[in-house]
Formats: sequence, C-alpha cells, structure tokens
Amino acid sequence: MMIEALAEKFSQSAVTVPIKYLIVDSTSTRVRTTAEGWYSGYKKQRVAKVQVICDEAGKVHHVSRTYQGSVHDLTIWNSEFDAVPKGATVLADKAYAGGKGEGTVLQRPIRRNEQKWKDDPVSVQMANAALSKHRIMIEHLFAKLKVWRIIHHYYPMNPETYATTFKAIAYLHNMEK
Repeated sequence: MMIEALAEKFSQSAVTVPIKYLIVDSTSTRVRTTAEGWYSGYKKQRVAKVQVICDEAGKVHHVSRTYQGSVHDLTIWNSEFDAVPKGATVLADKAYAGGKGEGTVLQRPIRRNEQKWKDDPVSVQMANAALSKHRIMIEHLFAKLKVWRIIHHYYPMNPETYATTFKAIAYLHNMEK
C-alpha cells in the first residue's frame, strides 16, 4: 500500500527547474519467475526492466512501465516516446539507434560504421566523449537507486509490479534532491 502511494506521488510530481537536457537508459533487476518472456539473453537470467529519464542533476523525470527482460531498449523507447517532454533533448547510448525522434529529440553516439565517423573520425570521437561525460549521470543514478534492498539482488514480488516499486524509490530519491 505504501509503495503504491509513493509511486502515485512520483507520477503526480512535476519538476519545475529549467532543464538543459535529459538522459535516458534502461535498467533491469533479476526476478523470480519461470516464464520465458522474462529471460534476457544479454543478462543470461530472468529480469524485469524499466526505462528511466533523468536530468543533468540526477532528478528522475519518468519511469516506464515494467517490461520483460527480452524486450530491447529501443522498443521501450519507441513505446514510451510520448512521455518525453516537448522540446527536450534526450541523450542516449548506442542501443537507441533508429529510435523515434533521432537527430531532433534523441541524441546518441555515432558508430564507427556510419558515414559521419568515416568523414571526420576525430571530431566524432570528441563529440562521443562529450556525450558520454553527460550520460554518466544516469549510471550514477542507477547505482544510487539500486542499493535499496528490495531491488538490489532479486525482486521478491510479482515482476509486473517492478515499475511501481521503482517509481516509489525514485520519488524518495527526488525528495532528497
């Protein structure tokens, strides 16, 4: 009951500070289930995933619904694209290549096999390095949020409720900011 109340408060809370850019990434936690859809070949285990959007200060703006471990980050981005604030610039990693809003809303690193890299590899490497320096904030955020015992190793409850729990933890994190 308490978790649902905190998750609802997170959904209702609006961030009022001016935002330069947002950062998006997905995180996963192991779940106790035998269903096949939860198996992630990348993680070699059954996991529940959520996608998180935060700002440059580490404040969480959006947490997606729960997805099975077999769902790719790009699929989550495309289905949750409407949650992105209008006019925002979102920094992502290479997994988001070809996603909705790429080049306008979504900015990602340039891969080595792309023409931009081949034309000017030095400036692209510098741009990719600058992007990585900004994106590290979401990795630090995941480290802070995943120390909570309920999602640290195994998520003990129904995997479908993982996003609700993650939203509650994100709300408590935002209260600290």
